[in-house]
Amino acid sequence: MRTTTIALIFSLAMSVVAQNTNSYFPQKMYEQTPNGGISFDVSKFDLSSLKNCKALIKQLKKKDSLSQYEELRTLYAIAACYDKLKKHDSTIYYLNKLMNIIEDDRYILVGNDFNNLKADSLKWQQIANRIEQSYLQLLKDNMDKELALKVFYLAIRFLRTMEYEEYSEQEQIPIEMEKIVDKQGLPLYSKVGNFASFYAARILWDSKKLPQYYPLIQDAFFKGEMIDTVLFMKITDRYMTRFMNKNQIYGTIFTSRGGSKEFILEPIESIDAVNKARREIGVTETLEEYAKKNRYLGYVIPEKYYEMQKKGNE
Repeated sequence: MRTTTIALIFSLAMSVVAQNTNSYFPQKMYEQTPNGGISFDVSKFDLSSLKNCKALIKQLKKKDSLSQYEELRTLYAIAACYDKLKKHDSTIYYLNKLMNIIEDDRYILVGNDFNNLKADSLKWQQIANRIEQSYLQLLKDNMDKELALKVFYLAIRFLRTMEYEEYSEQEQIPIEMEKIVDKQGLPLYSKVGNFASFYAARILWDSKKLPQYYPLIQDAFFKGEMIDTVLFMKITDRYMTRFMNKNQIYGTIFTSRGGSKEFILEPIESIDAVNKARREIGVTETLEEYAKKNRYLGYVIPEKYYEMQKKGNE
């Protein structure tokens, strides 16, 4: 996997919200779409010389010919170029210009493109502090910002494991979240906001002790303390199939076996039972619609479930 490609899981969510990049500081989108992200592939840029850095700056001045994404990617590439040359002040300058106009700057913490700047802890802290403050200012005054920030950085580490396939970290991060929950309780929406409550649950999804924590997640969801319904459905189905040896409730798990390109729906009671369970938590999308939407990924509902449905309707 290219280390120059930084992707945060699930979706692309990006926009430019100001023309004056020197004075406008946009509100970040962490709370609106905690699983959002942006991906910059700068592998086509030659970032090895000062001449090339300046060429990118010249390109950036032609804003009218750049799309919003291209403008952001070019700013990112300039900063990465200066980092390779160990010109920290210039790296910080262009990272700040980027953060002035982008709604999601978490990927700066996730990726490996600024390792030279990170080696200078004091200068890197300037960037980290700004990202922290952009996040914390979204939280209400009565929220536990210390706990939210703790989960925020655990989420950054989690996203790195997804990007760079750091398997030892993938096992360690749920253990650290378990310790947080054991000591301070499950980070709830009313206590830490949407981003931290989302990633607390998402990380526990991978926990080997999910049966211990699932009742907390379930209670939080039905009390409105966890607002991502899709995540709740996926955690529930994992809990039922992997730990309780029972059928899925919401029909979110499709598995490929024997190297097949098709992903087959894991056992459910029936299509009608799944659709009823979905409706009960406010999901209007049926199992059939969900599978059809993901057909390009190879999702398949076994024919036996359609036959059961047909017999039940006779």
